[in-house]
Amino acid sequence: MGGVYTVNLTVSDGSLTNMASVEITISASPSPSPIFRDDFETGDFSKWSEVVDAGEGQIVTNIKHGGSFGMRHGGQNGGASVTAGDVLLNVTERDEYYALQWWYFDPLYILPPPGGGPHYLRLTGPSGSFQLDFVIPDALSAIKLNCFPGNTGGNTVQKQTSYNPITDAIGGGKGVWQKWVVRFRLNTPGNADGLVEFWVNDTFIDSMTGNFRGTSTDQITRYLAVSNIGGNKILWPVNNWLYRDDIELWTTKPPGTP
Repeated sequence: MGGVYTVNLTVSDGSLTNMASVEITISASPSPSPIFRDDFETGDFSKWSEVVDAGEGQIVTNIKHGGSFGMRHGGQNGGASVTAGDVLLNVTERDEYYALQWWYFDPLYILPPPGGGPHYLRLTGPSGSFQLDFVIPDALSAIKLNCFPGNTGGNTVQKQTSYNPITDAIGGGKGVWQKWVVRFRLNTPGNADGLVEFWVNDTFIDSMTGNFRGTSTDQITRYLAVSNIGGNKILWPVNNWLYRDDIELWTTKPPGTP
């Protein structure tokens, strides 16, 4: 703990004792903090660079992780649009970020049939460059990590995890808030030392490594809090809502993440 303290010093040579008091100042290290945070308490998406398909990304008051507001995304039937309330943030170009989000899956939420696999988040480079997706593929029920190299010359790298967000006990399933943390570190150009790591409720789930950007020096430039949710939404049931809140972006590992 930082502050100013008085310390009493006693020095003795066996026959004479000298005492003195000195003041020392101890500076506490600053607590780590995210470079971006949105708890939606502004009641809108003003902290974001862009909102896509804004009619289906909504600020709500009935379900929130804290405070008075949260966000929900549609997965509704009645249209084949491939986006549903994407919120996009232009970020300072870096090789590594940690994305933290709190997720809530409506108690009526079900996974869609083939053709409607949801994407939950995306980190990308410049237009045409690499992209990392968190997705549930068609006919499967667990999160899959996908990294596509785009025009960088890297490799397509995919890892099927065992984490099912609506049934897995680690996250608690539907109707409760789940804390997700994703680490995305780009490879050293030309090497296969790129890294993706995934935690739920501060429990490590899975990771993958690879050459995500070839010999390119492209860096992470954009963060999409959701992308292509529902895919072909005409396949989704009514009221298939997903909620999120307290979204953060870090340059270091968030506190509590092992």
